[in-house]
Amino acid sequence: MARQPKKGPSGPISILPDIPYKKTEATFKMNKENDIDVGDNLMIMNIAPAALTSNCAELIAGDRITKINGQPMKTKAEVVAALKSQLGNDIKVELLRRQFTKPLTAERAKKIGLSRLDGFTYFLLTCVKESTDPVSSFGFTLKLLKNRAHVIALDPKGIASIYFCIGDALLDLDGTPIPFNDIEFVRGYTQKFNKNNRFTVVIERPLSQQALFMYNMLFKLMLPQESDVEMGPDAVLIGKEAANMHRMVFRRLKPRSVYGPRVDKRGEPTLKTLDVSEKAKNIRVASSAMELKIASDIDDEDELKPVDRKSHAMFDDF
Repeated sequence: MARQPKKGPSGPISILPDIPYKKTEATFKMNKENDIDVGDNLMIMNIAPAALTSNCAELIAGDRITKINGQPMKTKAEVVAALKSQLGNDIKVELLRRQFTKPLTAERAKKIGLSRLDGFTYFLLTCVKESTDPVSSFGFTLKLLKNRAHVIALDPKGIASIYFCIGDALLDLDGTPIPFNDIEFVRGYTQKFNKNNRFTVVIERPLSQQALFMYNMLFKLMLPQESDVEMGPDAVLIGKEAANMHRMVFRRLKPRSVYGPRVDKRGEPTLKTLDVSEKAKNIRVASSAMELKIASDIDDEDELKPVDRKSHAMFDDF
């Protein structure tokens, strides 16, 4: 079974997910002071759109700065001062970055028609199957909402827990964007992992306080209802009384044996047609067969449109 995330004070999705990070180095240039914004935890909270694919292309919003040009950074003030002093120059930074991720290229973003949202980070995640990995389930539960597959549960013993976090939104599969509410396409993540031993996916993740709040509210709606809800004593009493009443009624009922001598021969169901009004043409009500046929009030069949029965689908890998 999938492990449901623990709910904190603000929700199950956090700005620092519980997943391994790696040290990496990047080189960039700040042409303007607002090219990047740094938070109190030394995390890059935002990268200006103009700098994403040019002078700051090696950075990912969500990276945490540990060193600038070899100098350890302890506070936000130190980072801001060091960056200001290097305006227009190449800056080499040491970062803590989520494992198996790298910056999203402009080519990949254009290929999937990405429209970036304010307060979110976007990056490329690569999943590679090792020889020791089991062939069975991948180990995550996805909730499909329009063109995004949201990770809502992870098996702590599954392979997916190495790569994904609660709150990740998957946008594509190897450069092919997710079609609208296509659950079969989403199944391809597990199939491709087992067949080709790898796949890449663009991840969207909330980063700002507003985006986190919005995603946590959305997350509560996507999670299945909890089954351990306690009922009030009055509701329990009503249920017990109803159960006792039905038990007494059923106890008095004596079903007729099919082997008895007086079994009535079952005839064909009678069909009674009831004409209610001129507007109710082609309506037939069968009293015994409970058959109801209703004709459309539209004369031109070309005006009829197929009903889209697709809803927010869920793909459970377990």
